[in-house]
Amino acid sequence: MESVIFSIDVEAWHDARVIQTMQPHLNTKKCTDRVIEPTLWLLDSLDEYGGKATFFVLGRIAKKYPNLVKEIVHRGHEVGSHGFDHVPLTERTMAETLEDILNSKDILEQCSGKAVSGYRAPCFSLTKTNTWVYESLAAAGYSYDSSVFPFSLHPEYGLSDAPLAPYYAHDNIVEFPLSCISLFGIRIPCGGGAYFRLSPSLFTKHCMTTITHSNRPFVFYIHPWELDDAQPRVGSFSVNYMRHYSFLSSTRKKLIEIFKTVKTVSFKQWIEKHRKQITTRI
Repeated sequence: MESVIFSIDVEAWHDARVIQTMQPHLNTKKCTDRVIEPTLWLLDSLDEYGGKATFFVLGRIAKKYPNLVKEIVHRGHEVGSHGFDHVPLTERTMAETLEDILNSKDILEQCSGKAVSGYRAPCFSLTKTNTWVYESLAAAGYSYDSSVFPFSLHPEYGLSDAPLAPYYAHDNIVEFPLSCISLFGIRIPCGGGAYFRLSPSLFTKHCMTTITHSNRPFVFYIHPWELDDAQPRVGSFSVNYMRHYSFLSSTRKKLIEIFKTVKTVSFKQWIEKHRKQITTRI
């Protein structure tokens, strides 16, 4: 099953939107990123089971830890951009967005020695209000994006009418929507993050099989902080608290189950083999 695209959004635990919501005045300059160990664990695990992945790295993280980016490339994986400092696109102007995606691309290319062609917006913040982002991505030299959740149940992100399979959102930009499965006419996210941590492994495997048998890739994502059960706890018990901290201790075990089941690929690998399958344009 070589249609499972595995991706990692390389950001600090305090970059998560729910952390900023629960603790809006958190002094992030005093926070430890804690990003190195879980990212190296992912690299080691992918090596062990023969999988590849795309690492969407924050420019800020790359600037601070350039050797981490070099190690990702050395292990044979793809590096993509996650922006510079994890500010959602919905909080930026067009000019600010262009500056951010150019800056992060430049830093990542300097660190990796490779061209960066993929982008994922912080917090999946590509919505109906800012589809002009595709023009900026094309102008900055990107060729694909994976920022769209094709459903409508989340209050902060989602494009409910987006196709479920990869499509051309711009003449020069392919969009890879995050994986959702349709149940009773409702699209349900199933491709990573809290949706993965809070769901039984059997459900994820069922969705993976259903989606890949439908001739579209299963686009999976995870964050290094989701493999770090010892990260600081902030905020009080709430829905956001549960979303961020639940089942962190079992994430590594669940990921190993996936690595044992499928041979994951990067976006670049999938595109090289399957680009002709992408026919939808919007």
